[in-house]
Amino acid sequence: MQILKTLYIIQCTTVIVSDSFRAEILEKEESMEKNMRVLEMLSFEDSVMKRLIEERLIEKSMKKVVKMLMAAVQ
Repeated sequence: MQILKTLYIIQCTTVIVSDSFRAEILEKEESMEKNMRVLEMLSFEDSVMKRLIEERLIEKSMKKVVKMLMAAVQ
């Protein structure tokens, strides 16, 4: 199950946001592609979120971050 979820996320564009308000706004945007997903960072991981924003990680690095997050959730 974990492998399938990881593969699914790798095949789509992922946006990571820091709170549910931002997630709701992004999900309502008309420009959101069908294969785009929004992941909400939990509040205790805010420092991680800030670092990701500051470093402006490229898409390849973001995929690695998403894989790690999915593994942590399992």
